This record gives sequence, C-alpha cells and structure tokens, in this order.
Amino acid sequence: METPGESPGAGRSSASALSPWPSSSPSSFSSSSDSSSSCGVTVVPVSCSTNEAGLKVGETCPVREFLLDGGSGSFIIEKLRFLDSSCGREWKQVEDRFDRIILNRNRGEPAVKWSEFSYCVGMQKSPEFAKELLRALRGRSELKSDITKTELHDFWCRMTDSCYYSRIQIFFDMCDRDMDGSIDELDIKQMILLSASTNKLSLTHEEVEEYAALIMDVLDTDELGYIDLPQVETLLKIGLSKDQSLATAPHSMTSHRHDRLGFGPSGPNRNPMLRGEALLRANWRRVWFVLLWLIVCLVLFTWKFIQYRQRAAFEVMGYCVCTAKGAAETLKFNMAVILLPVCRNTVTWLRTSHPINSVIPFNDNINFHKLVASGIVIGVILHGGIHLVCDFPRISGSDWSIFRQTIGARFQYHQPSYIDILATIEVASGITMVILMAVAFSLATKWPRRQSSPLPRSVRRVTGYNTFWYSHHLFVFVYALLIVHSMFLFLTNNVYEKTALLSRANKYPKLYIDGPYGAASQDYVKYDIVVLIGLGIGATPFLSILKDVMHKMDSEVYVHCEQIDTGEYRHTKGPSKAYLFWVTREHSSFAWFQDFIRDVSKKTSQNQWAVEMHNFLTCMYKEDDARAALLSAIQVLYHAKRGTDIISKTPVRTHFARPNWFRIFLKLSRRHRGARIGVFYCGASGLARELESLCTKFSTKTATRFVFHKEHY
Repeated sequence: METPGESPGAGRSSASALSPWPSSSPSSFSSSSDSSSSCGVTVVPVSCSTNEAGLKVGETCPVREFLLDGGSGSFIIEKLRFLDSSCGREWKQVEDRFDRIILNRNRGEPAVKWSEFSYCVGMQKSPEFAKELLRALRGRSELKSDITKTELHDFWCRMTDSCYYSRIQIFFDMCDRDMDGSIDELDIKQMILLSASTNKLSLTHEEVEEYAALIMDVLDTDELGYIDLPQVETLLKIGLSKDQSLATAPHSMTSHRHDRLGFGPSGPNRNPMLRGEALLRANWRRVWFVLLWLIVCLVLFTWKFIQYRQRAAFEVMGYCVCTAKGAAETLKFNMAVILLPVCRNTVTWLRTSHPINSVIPFNDNINFHKLVASGIVIGVILHGGIHLVCDFPRISGSDWSIFRQTIGARFQYHQPSYIDILATIEVASGITMVILMAVAFSLATKWPRRQSSPLPRSVRRVTGYNTFWYSHHLFVFVYALLIVHSMFLFLTNNVYEKTALLSRANKYPKLYIDGPYGAASQDYVKYDIVVLIGLGIGATPFLSILKDVMHKMDSEVYVHCEQIDTGEYRHTKGPSKAYLFWVTREHSSFAWFQDFIRDVSKKTSQNQWAVEMHNFLTCMYKEDDARAALLSAIQVLYHAKRGTDIISKTPVRTHFARPNWFRIFLKLSRRHRGARIGVFYCGASGLARELESLCTKFSTKTATRFVFHKEHY
C-alpha cells in the first residue's frame, strides 16, 4: 500500500489509521501456508445519522442496528467464497482442467493462456468476472502473461484460504481498480456493473449511481470520498447475513439435519419395508385405481381369449387369433377410457362429490391419460402385429378342407391371399389408424413439445405446444376409422337398426359455455396451511388462491376467548396461512406480477400471518459467492432505506440462486407441528418428483403431514 502522503486519498479517518488490517498489497497473501490459521479481526462499527437512512427522527435505522451488533461478524465473513464446491473447491479439480489445456507439454514449465483462467477455476459462465479476479490476484504484474501451474496453485490457495483475510483482500483489490489502496464511488460503480452483468441483471445508469451513492453514504461517514478495507468487510457482512429462514442453508447444516431425521444412507428410511409402507400411505389412491384398471384389462383379455379358444377359427389360426382378439377387447375399453381423464367438465363435476373425490385421484388425470395411452400402444402392437405376422398368413396358407369347414362361410368359400386380406376395408382402416396414432403419440412426447426459438416465426406457430395440440386432433379421424373398422368385420348379423326421428331442430341454437374446469389447486380449502410452488409462469394458477386467502382473512372476526388470555381467528373454511415460493430464472419475469406482489405486501403488512411470499432468481449466484456478494449487500441497504427490493422492485425481498427445499420443508414442519399442509406445485416434472419425495419423507418422519398436488398448466 502506498504511504498516506503518496496516496490520492491522503488524510484518512482515524478508524482507518487504527485498523488492525495488514498491508493491502496482494503479495501479503501469497498462499494458504503463509496465512495464520487463527484470524480474529475486529469489525470497525459504522455510525451514521438517522436522516441518512431516510428514516424519521426518533426511529432506529435497521442497517445501523445490524452493523453495531458485532456478534458473529467473523463467522459471517468466513462464508465468502470465490469458487464453487462442484468446480474448484478442490485443487485436483483445478489441476485436471489445467492439464487439459496446457500450451507447452514438452518444453519448459506447463502454462495456459491468461484467458483460460476462467475455465481453470470453473468460471466459464462469468469470464469478465474471472478476468477482474485475475487482475486482482496479479496486482501490478502483467495481466495478459501466461499462467503457470505454480502460479495457478498460488491463486487457488489465496482464494480458498481458511482465513478470511486473504479472501476479503482479493475482493478489495477487485474493487480497487487503480490500486491506490482505497475505493471511491467510481470504483464501486464499476464493480456494481460487473456484478450485475455476471448475474444477468440489467441495471440503468441511474440505478447504478443511486446504489453507489448509498454505499458511500452508509460507509463513508467522515465524507472522505473513499472507503478502506474495514468498511469493505462491513459491507460484505451486511450482504452475507441476510435472513435465510426459509430460503437457503449451508450444505453441511442441511446434511446434518438430513441424517438426523433418518433420511441419510444409514437412517431408518433406508429400510425397504418402512419405505414401502410410506409410499403406500402416500399413494394408496393411485395404487388401487391403477390396479383396478389393470384388473379390468386382464379380465377383458382373458374373457375374449377363452371365447376364441372355443371357436372354429382357432383350428386355423390357433392361439394367434385368441391373443389378437384379447388385445382388441382391451383396445375397445382403453379407447373409451382414455377420453374420460381429459373430459374437464365431467372431472370437475365428479370433484364436487366428496365420497368420489376422496378415493379417486382426480389430480392425476393427465398421468392416468398417459398410462392408458401406453396400454393402447401395447394393445395395438399385439392386435395389429399378430394379425399381420400370424393370422393372415395362416388364413391364406391353410389347408382348403380345414378352411372350408371352419371359416370358409365368412369368406364366401373363397380362400383369400395375403394381398387380398390387406386390401380389405377393415385391414386398410386399421393400418391407417395405426399410422395416425403413431404420429400423434410421437408429437405428444417431451422433445417435440419444446419450443425451438431459432426457427422462423411463421414455423414456430406450428411447433412446440402447438404441434401437440394440432396432432392430437388426428384422433377425430382415428375414432371415425375405428367405427368403420368395426362395421366391416366378418359378422353374421347387422349390429344396427334404423330408428325413427326422435327430435326436431329448435328455433334458436343452443349455447354451451365450457368451464370453470377442475384443477388440483382447488383442493387448497382442505388444508390448514398451503404451500404454493411455481416455476416461472407456473405461479399464475396460484395468484387467485392468494387473493382468496387474503379476502377471507380480511373478513375474519377477531374473537376474544375468556378461558385463555389470548385471541384467535375463527376460520369457517380454508387455510390459515399461505406460502408462495416463486422460482424464476429471468430478471424480467418479476414485471409480470409486480402490482400483485405490491398489493399482497400492502395487505399483509398488518396481518403478516396470512400470506408469506418468497421469490427466487436462479440466474444469480448465491449470496456467499463473491460474484453476488456486492449485490446482496446493496439489496439489504436499499431495502432498509427504501423498503423496496432492488431486483423485483417490490417490498418482497428476492432470494438468490435456487431454494434449498429440504431446509424449507424442515422449517415448515417445525413451524406448523401437527398441521396438515397442502403442497401445490406447477412447473417442470423433475422438481415435482423431488418435492413429492420430500412430502413423503417429512410426513412419515415428523408430526406434520405434507400432501403433494401437481398442477397441469
């Protein structure tokens, strides 16, 4: 560090002069072996007037209260990290990536280009941040010179040093662009822009200036125009100590609790008997309904199989005709049943019956629809395949005397060839049905339903979900052909008769209105507590639930109980509290529901027990990551001063990165012991499996019962 006389920031505050920090030269922390294993640093408290925080006279600034609380400052700062545990927390990982791209394998010391530093330390997605990190690590050395393995190991040691001196010094040097030992407002602006671009946030020039001025206003109490190392530590302490009660938790903490509750490898939940019992208790409605469907299919197949075993056609075609006709009987049943789960009006009407709704899993209607479709695929393969490869060749190649005595009358005593059979209406209609169903089934799978953005706009109109929608209309022709296919079988009698005209056309046309349709989320009134989890646009179905909960809370009457010295709200129906966890990966998504979130925050400011909202932005790094540490600190400071989150622009503070679902469920189970919590989810199927598994585990291991529902939106 330059002397006070040489530094542009001469005349520093006494706090800086008496700071316990060593020299800010980057070389002071060459490796982890040189640093002390015991690092105790006193955080210099920052004082400021209440007016600077935008508070009224007599109020206490929450930021000041936090800064003056020196309880666990060093522990909080120790969470700061530069490298991910999955990419660079172990030297072996960094060394392996270095060895893949070394320049001179046969001569001299191995080295890589300076631009490959981001790849070596696992920061491929944030190369600009890695470049500034390398500049801070090298100090006044040449930035664009090659990096040797020895130098890379030295950098890694400093970034992973167990003592937080080294890590804070690196962060300070990243902010100190001109390396004069102090950070001014311009340095802070540049660091804010770097952090924002790294985390895919779009900030305006005015916002950057406002945030930089806020930091200087809070930390530069002597109005010197710069801040020093102790103030940077205080700033990081602010961002790393945010309340994460239902958001995230350190991996070691969650792992310990995970094992303690019996979810770990050695826990009782690994017992197959206990796990099977838990799964049966959670899925008994699905189990019995699927078993019922399988039994019906098996009975129909067996009945038709035995029936054709006793017919004359068995002498020509043998067990082939029995199997084909048995499969055809299941096809008749499944082609009718497959429509019921997607008859939304019928499903909605059946939901209103409590006895039926309590035993039939209507929320799994789409999954059952897919299951029946799988049964149809199997039936088509058996019925059509056996006819083509077994029955038809045996008919055309059987002995004439046997053919004439058994099934000759059905063919007017003319033994057809294989080509003649294929040319019949029933076979042609069957093959056409198979082709149409194959197209519709293929385009209903996951990959064709994904939207392909590189395609032209005119083509995109018929891709993605639209492909599934239009291709499913092919089943209109399939069902028409199914009728034709059955009409032209070799029957002895007509299965139809002419009927008289039973009704005449009305003078005015009838008007039919569809909806409202039943959905999984409408069962929220059955639970004491509801947890609503939405991914991206998947939060939309839950907004009406939050509005309904708030409306009911507004209309509740507070009743005083004489028996006890407390009060209680008397609930007629519905949950007493609702949690919304909204997970999105794009900053712009918050604009969708800004007005709604503000409205919810305003109404729940007085009744904070009614609705609790948690927003997660997955494009950002975690708060303890150096790439997001500055934004996390700004978020706390700005929320304390303005009452608004810098990301969502609402009073609801946004959590960084993905949520820790295990910790969330653990907190909920402890906060609402013995309650019946309904968990409603709308989003990708991958997370649905994880959430359903957690619901089952916590329901069997705690006194709280979690019931999972997936919304199809």
